[in-house]
Amino acid sequence: MLKNEIDEIESKDPAFLLYSSDFLTGVAGFTDDEVGKYIKLLCLQHQKGCLSEKTIRLFLRVSSLEEISDVLEKFKTDENGNFYNVRLEKEIIKRAKHLKHQSINGKKGGAPKGNQNARKQPENKPKTTQDPEKKQPENKPLENEDVIEDEDINKNEIRNVIIEYLNGKAGTNYKPTSTKTNEHINARLAEGFTLDDFKSVIDNKVADWLENPEMSKYLRPETLFGRKFEGYLNQQNTAKGGAAKNGTKSTYDTGSFEGFHILD
Repeated sequence: MLKNEIDEIESKDPAFLLYSSDFLTGVAGFTDDEVGKYIKLLCLQHQKGCLSEKTIRLFLRVSSLEEISDVLEKFKTDENGNFYNVRLEKEIIKRAKHLKHQSINGKKGGAPKGNQNARKQPENKPKTTQDPEKKQPENKPLENEDVIEDEDINKNEIRNVIIEYLNGKAGTNYKPTSTKTNEHINARLAEGFTLDDFKSVIDNKVADWLENPEMSKYLRPETLFGRKFEGYLNQQNTAKGGAAKNGTKSTYDTGSFEGFHILD
């Protein structure tokens, strides 16, 4: 972990930011036990830095890291083989820099005041006023820093959840690191679709295709999250036997497979 320049600040900081929405999205595929282990490892990393295999096994009381393989997918390894969570590392460093900046300003008696002589105005001249239309710089809170970086992290978490959800529903084994898969998911996210929309599409097409040998092979990211995504999202969900939930006939179960040739 890159902590050299912030060790002094970090040693005094008993907390780190946890974005509740991002966290819940990231652990959507976890069991309660896995969520608990994940939180414990995050807290331990905050206190101790990168974690060795031995430290993790002793702390979580597991005999092998294979027992927590899903949890450890949230962590990367450094050059020494120790584990760390990338998002937490960034938040620790970002918060430490923020606190250090506040500390420096506090020792100076607040924010820099600039040239004191330049601020004085002759008594015979009216005081200047700020242009109300000119946007003044503001001190943004910590939560608003590195917005682009946070958005990238959020997309990674969302992609992981989407693929985990698909694999769980369809019995597949797709990887969230696939370039082609990421292209399709990113394209739909850029169009404004949400995590719930992806789950709805997966649910709709699993209901339609899972038990059909001809169609189950299309329960894959490039088909589900491709150019027909919005159509899949807005279709009527089907129950077993091909009947839609509202009692109308499924648009899929016609026997003709209209549009079949463009599923690829």
